[in-house]
Amino acid sequence: MLSIFITVLIILYLAYQHYGYGLNKYPGPIVASFTDFWKFWHVSTHRDRVTTIGLHAKYGPIVRVGPRKLSFSDPRALKEIYGVNKGFVKVSWKDPPKPHFGTNRSKNSYP
Repeated sequence: MLSIFITVLIILYLAYQHYGYGLNKYPGPIVASFTDFWKFWHVSTHRDRVTTIGLHAKYGPIVRVGPRKLSFSDPRALKEIYGVNKGFVKVSWKDPPKPHFGTNRSKNSYP
């Protein structure tokens, strides 16, 4: 009974990784839609750049390279992604959040 439960949990996890982020419409290696280990392997063996170029040659200008990651090869996409008021939240690195130690935090302590 426990093995069935674990199997169902694994299947649900994999289904969520593949479909849960809305990136399943973008092409790419099937294993890349389930885990980031695929990308880790290529980066750790120093073949990430060659692999990514090959993926773009095979799948096109937008390729899914992880459960929550896309790779873009078209420079025109930069304006759409990083343009002003495009709906993407940008982080200010000038004023990073201050670390909080302990459990006494107030609502006004965050920047």
